[in-house]
Amino acid sequence: MLDTRLRPSGNAGPLVTSLESFLAYHRSEAQIWERQALAKARVVFGEPVLAEHIGAVVRQSAFGSSIDEEGRREIHRLRMRMENEIARESEGSYNIKTGRGGMVDVEFVAQYLLLRYGCRHPELRTTNTIVALKEARGAALLARADADTLINGYKFLRKLENRLRLLHDYSINALGGDQRYLDKLARRLGYDPKLRHPGQALIKDYEATTEAIREVYERTLGERAEPVKDAAITGE
Repeated sequence: MLDTRLRPSGNAGPLVTSLESFLAYHRSEAQIWERQALAKARVVFGEPVLAEHIGAVVRQSAFGSSIDEEGRREIHRLRMRMENEIARESEGSYNIKTGRGGMVDVEFVAQYLLLRYGCRHPELRTTNTIVALKEARGAALLARADADTLINGYKFLRKLENRLRLLHDYSINALGGDQRYLDKLARRLGYDPKLRHPGQALIKDYEATTEAIREVYERTLGERAEPVKDAAITGE
């Protein structure tokens, strides 16, 4: 499903725009979340010449300049809003995507690094979260231990997401339930079937993984992040 309200100017905006208007909007009016979205955008259909032009506009809009401290705070604000308004976690009930230390924590860190450093490091300009984190690690833009924590944690959460989908036959991000259900899920994930309650081991690993992710998030993008000092730098 395509939400047309997310286009420039919302419900009042045109459904189709020219490349010139698209670029002008993102140069002067686009919000930080729109740059985040463009960092993940890719052309999937169209004539090669048009596709290349669109790709160039997207790269310029997303990576034409670095973001400042206000941009970092805005990304963090949006992340906390998602956690508070969408995840709505409680004890024993988790959201593996939008909850504390969930997949969105990792994705937002990767997108923040893209917007901060992508103008100077073209190797970061990828729509793949894990590849972006590996490139940031290789360029010493993210500490190796922190990058490994995010990469390994993201892989764990994606595998959990896939098993939940197989178990329910539809997309689901909620993690919780009675012991029997959690044990069944844990066995699907490959936990030792000899354990009396493998679901307990799963929850323990989930909590440790998400806490480690959140720790890196806080130091990189959250309240404990160092202020951005190189935001005036522009790229191509």
